[in-house]
Amino acid sequence: MHSSSDRDLYLSGLNDLSLSPSPEALARLDLYVQLLKKWNKTYNFIAKSTENEIYFRHILDSAQLAPHILPNSKLLDIGSGPGLPSVVLSILTNANIY
Repeated sequence: MHSSSDRDLYLSGLNDLSLSPSPEALARLDLYVQLLKKWNKTYNFIAKSTENEIYFRHILDSAQLAPHILPNSKLLDIGSGPGLPSVVLSILTNANIY
């Protein structure tokens, strides 16, 4: 499913960002990663060379914006393609992203 070291780096990175996602949020992020990998084969959302580092290269990269989002924020996502960073931020912050 995913590289253990990649996911470990991502979880450590979340901690470094002072983010403590609930188990449910982590499960939703895992599901998002599974879907992103599945549909990447068809739509090439991310470079195939980064699939083994998807948590660190894409999820954590998106998550680094989360500490800067105020509670109940409303954000506009303009064409992020596969939902990066908007899906990750929505899961981590409960922001309303349109």
